[in-house]
Amino acid sequence: MSDKLGYVVLEVGGIQKYILSTGKLKEMIGGSELIESLSDNYLTDFANNNGLTVLDKIRKPEDNEILPLQRNAGAMHLLFSSLEKGKEFLNKFGLQILEDFPGLPIFGASEECEFDSLGIRNAKFELSNKITDQRNKYPTSTGMQLLPICAEAPLDGEPAIGKVSYGNSSDRDEIISLSSKTRRIEKLLAASRARLREIEPDDEVGADLQWSDDLEEIACGLGKVAFIHIDGNDLGKRFRQELVKVSKQEEKENKEAQDGGKEINQEKRDKNTIRVINKMSTLSKTVKDTTASAFKKGLTECLKYAHFSDRKLVPARPLVLGGDDVTIVIRPDLALYFIDAFVKEFERYSNQAFIEQNKNNPNANRLDKLTVGVGMVVCPTGYPFLKAFDLSEELVKNSKELTALMKNRPSSMDYVVITNDTENDLDSIRAHLFTSEDGLSLTAKPMLLKGDNLAKFVKDSISVSEKLPRSAVRSALNECKKGKEAADKCYSKLKDNVERGLGGRANQKLMGTEEFLRLFPEANGFFYKDKDDKTYKTKLGDYVELNHLLSVHLNDYKEYFKI
Repeated sequence: MSDKLGYVVLEVGGIQKYILSTGKLKEMIGGSELIESLSDNYLTDFANNNGLTVLDKIRKPEDNEILPLQRNAGAMHLLFSSLEKGKEFLNKFGLQILEDFPGLPIFGASEECEFDSLGIRNAKFELSNKITDQRNKYPTSTGMQLLPICAEAPLDGEPAIGKVSYGNSSDRDEIISLSSKTRRIEKLLAASRARLREIEPDDEVGADLQWSDDLEEIACGLGKVAFIHIDGNDLGKRFRQELVKVSKQEEKENKEAQDGGKEINQEKRDKNTIRVINKMSTLSKTVKDTTASAFKKGLTECLKYAHFSDRKLVPARPLVLGGDDVTIVIRPDLALYFIDAFVKEFERYSNQAFIEQNKNNPNANRLDKLTVGVGMVVCPTGYPFLKAFDLSEELVKNSKELTALMKNRPSSMDYVVITNDTENDLDSIRAHLFTSEDGLSLTAKPMLLKGDNLAKFVKDSISVSEKLPRSAVRSALNECKKGKEAADKCYSKLKDNVERGLGGRANQKLMGTEEFLRLFPEANGFFYKDKDDKTYKTKLGDYVELNHLLSVHLNDYKEYFKI
């Protein structure tokens, strides 16, 4: 038997675009469950039906055995006893997916490798390049040019294959594509409902919950939702560092053996390889468990403030929940509870896991933890989710750029509120709504989610909303849009009114001078500049914008954020 193994990678191309390219929440849920199940039950069932064994214990695969190196949603890294076995699996598995789930964009590649950390590392690098080449050569699309004889499915822009009916009237018939038909497979929707039970809160909040496939029901009549995308920081870097660290140790041991005229026996090589795969598997499991715990905590906290009617309908629905990648649609007034609780639990859980894993290492960093970047789009329920996702990706990128060079990298967030369905470019939105005539920024986002930063921001926003006259706040923001000179004049006038206790509604508790100067220091006015800022900015636009997120139940926020 050859010592060379077969390394196979399978990846779904454009996961988020595949899930979100439709306008139906039910299809998004089906698409999400399909991708989640591929590396889980689907792989196991396929192996059993084809005389293959998926190994539970990490060791060198033999004959018809498969050693999973990674089984995340939409991505599988598998080792086979030979390259031929890997290629055979890739061919059969791909054809089976094509038959069972037509329209799913999936890429696959194989590479021969040695059963050692260096061989696995090199094969992983080569396979990454192969998958990238495939993606570039055969890019996935949410729509395509159609022949004149083809009809276009309105939901996703792909060629239509037929109609589905809603009710008895033909007026409710809907033309759908092949991808839509796949995403509507009933067993996927049933599996999704079962999976939701695993992430429901354990306490009394989670009793008798009902999940909806209808976006309007999730919005609870508000006409808008929050689309939240969360992505972990530096996960790929962590995996690479683990591989490089063990590979360097192996190279050092090999050199010492060669210099001494010795040879490292195969048993020791295999043990080293198993050790590195174990480390990778442990990290992968830690990420998965951390995300699951954080999601459950976020859901638990936001449901405490959901103000259920008799029917305990969950005003949220996860669309992607795999690895460190999370996408959820949620009622907008609950979004900040979810984000705050998710981030804090994500950091706490991962920190405790790392402490436990390194308890025998006196030099381990006991502050080590996983962190995230958060992007949120608050939009009308009719806003295309694919546009919302593109915006959320830009926002995640912004939030991550804020922390990229920071030591002990913290979590961070950026968000935007869309008020109509014509706004779909972040730069245009910010230029139009959050940039003054002289080029200053009317937003201080992205923001750090560190310590009590979010709580302070919410507290300050509520203070501005409750204690300053609304007309004065609107006027101040309008003057800020004109530029710093106009803003400074407005600031002086508003400060004078605050000091004299003027303005406000009847029985309104007005903001005092001390609090006003804390929010807007006299040395700065409304605009200020941090150490590394290239231009001036103000939080006034953020305070006003936050009103689109906060509910009428302000006391709920005061209770949760301990204001």
